[in-house]
Amino acid sequence: MLVFLHCQWTSFRSTPYRCGLLLLLVWQIIPLLLLLLHKIGLTWHYFLILMPGPFILIGLFVSILVGLHPSGGMSRRGGSRVEKSGDPCGRSRWLRYGTYLLISLVIVAQIVNCTSSIVDTASGNFSDHDFPPYPYHNDLRSLQHALSEADQLAQQRHLNRVYITTDAATQTALRYLAEQMRTPTTLFDATNCLVLPNLATGPAVLLVGPYDGMTNALLGQFASATLIDQPVRLGGPPFRLYLVTPIAGQLSSQDSFVHNLQLLDGRVQRLTFDNSSWLVTRWSFIRSEQPRFRTTYNYALTVLPNGNSEQSMQSLCAFTSMREGDQLLVAFDPPVGGSVPTSVTIRAQSFMTIPNNPVYGPLRAETNGSLNTRRVRLPTVEGGESVSVPTE
Repeated sequence: MLVFLHCQWTSFRSTPYRCGLLLLLVWQIIPLLLLLLHKIGLTWHYFLILMPGPFILIGLFVSILVGLHPSGGMSRRGGSRVEKSGDPCGRSRWLRYGTYLLISLVIVAQIVNCTSSIVDTASGNFSDHDFPPYPYHNDLRSLQHALSEADQLAQQRHLNRVYITTDAATQTALRYLAEQMRTPTTLFDATNCLVLPNLATGPAVLLVGPYDGMTNALLGQFASATLIDQPVRLGGPPFRLYLVTPIAGQLSSQDSFVHNLQLLDGRVQRLTFDNSSWLVTRWSFIRSEQPRFRTTYNYALTVLPNGNSEQSMQSLCAFTSMREGDQLLVAFDPPVGGSVPTSVTIRAQSFMTIPNNPVYGPLRAETNGSLNTRRVRLPTVEGGESVSVPTE
């Protein structure tokens, strides 16, 4: 049996073409099976490991296809070339040339298609919602231009802070690109939150994303905002660049979470947005945090309308940095059909999101994943776990 296997293996290795096909098969099949074993969302760039295997397979297929139509034997009589009697009409030759022509047309069509796609993308002739799984698409040049304009505005006006809204489609790219800005920045998730500068430090620059409607609604009610420019964005609506100054608020020394947040105005205000009546709380940061690599500082605020835990609402705010005295606006969307409560009970938790870099003995692995630290329930000045605030 061993002698038979050895002979088969020796015979197989004697043909380099067979060895190449086996290597190609392993290259194309094994990584694909490994990817399918993991229960993760697969995106196109995960399959780059298979390149250029498919094109090698296409080349092999074309060579086999051409080999099926040999040119046939040729003979020369009287100074002219004629087909041998085996193929008097030259069908094999025309089939072979037809194969060459078909392959050439396919290659030319692919080149034209790729070129037109690149030109359309570079010109903005696309819909930014046609790029799943992200909510919308942002090209690198538009993001860099928007951040550069915000940075230049801050430098020209001698302002010491730039605030930037983010969402699921922009937060990864903007957090990385903001590290290259000369002006200190604070990036925050704009889904339910808005960060404004300390009134005592003067105005600041605010860069708002193309679909951050909540931010624009909050600005109209709680800040004085001057629209400076609308940096263009390929494939969709532009960014909005503001100079903002918050409306003054009265600090409430009793309604605060120790070393974290202090309530402004001592009441909950209402905001009409997206055909709904939202509840908005205003806070002031009591502490400062400097930017760290791939780290966000998070507050999870829970509101109980009239103290009813069954109708609780939660908003999560995430920031790349915090500055003492800056204002934080947190919006809560009441249940559909629910009445506006006369008062609310507010609870707060804090935690951090940090890179998930596991350590195995002396080795430290770096991944693109993140993990959350343990949530800490924030105590109040009076030693409790919640504050009660009347609505406007």
